[in-house]
Amino acid sequence: MASSRWWVGVLLVGWVLFAASARARAQVVCAGDCGGDGPVTVDELLTMVNIALDAAPLTGCVAGDVDHDGEIRIDELLAGVHVALTGCPALAIDPATEGRCDPIAEPCILPLPNDYFTREDGTTPTGRRLALVAESLPANTAGTHIDPTDQNRADGWSPGSPIMVQIDGLDAAASHLPGLADARPSLDADASIVLLDATTGERHPYWAELDLIADEGEQPLLMIHPSVNFADGHRIVVGLRHLVNGSGEPIPASPQFVAYREQQRDRFRICRVGRNSCAQPTPVAG
Repeated sequence: MASSRWWVGVLLVGWVLFAASARARAQVVCAGDCGGDGPVTVDELLTMVNIALDAAPLTGCVAGDVDHDGEIRIDELLAGVHVALTGCPALAIDPATEGRCDPIAEPCILPLPNDYFTREDGTTPTGRRLALVAESLPANTAGTHIDPTDQNRADGWSPGSPIMVQIDGLDAAASHLPGLADARPSLDADASIVLLDATTGERHPYWAELDLIADEGEQPLLMIHPSVNFADGHRIVVGLRHLVNGSGEPIPASPQFVAYREQQRDRFRICRVGRNSCAQPTPVAG
């Protein structure tokens, strides 16, 4: 049912992440990286200047138009200079799996639900459609993977779906995750997990647990259950913070996440300085 689906994007705070229409695919592009090869050269900076002066077309350096408003401004030129001096943070992407795996996290199909595993579809009420790939899904003892054909007809995820992610070493009690008995702490200002309804801007209550039936020696999944179903057609953002292991030590973010987050922080600064209404990147997970 079209109205009973929702989207979830893990709050990774990233730079520019493009999703191809055929199936999910990621490509990170830094400000001023006109050639898409990582470093920003003097020639690319000069190209940006020429575009800013209307002496060259924007097609010469689409990566310089950070806020996607069709122009290159002084703040975007400064962002390009910053990348030229400090480098473009790397987001390791395996070309063999990038079409079906979110590069931000492991295993391949996690976090789930995840907007990374959808594609654009203008014929649906949500504008999205699931794009799960069989090779990323569980297989039986004969090695046959689940066929996602039926699921891929949906225009979003079930509004009551738990959010699943695997975080090595996570201690639920030490991280103060709210349990089934009382979900009220999930709305506290310092809650370790934040569920944000991006459509309304309001927090959403939840309770969380580690998977009790995980195989021995395997890191259990963190399962985040909405206390009430998410609203139909809304986009949900998930934020994780203050998570610790059994010794109370903070669990660091993955290198891929750090690269993605730092790029988006720079992009946010550009939007603030330029006072532009920045286009939102296609969300991913983490």
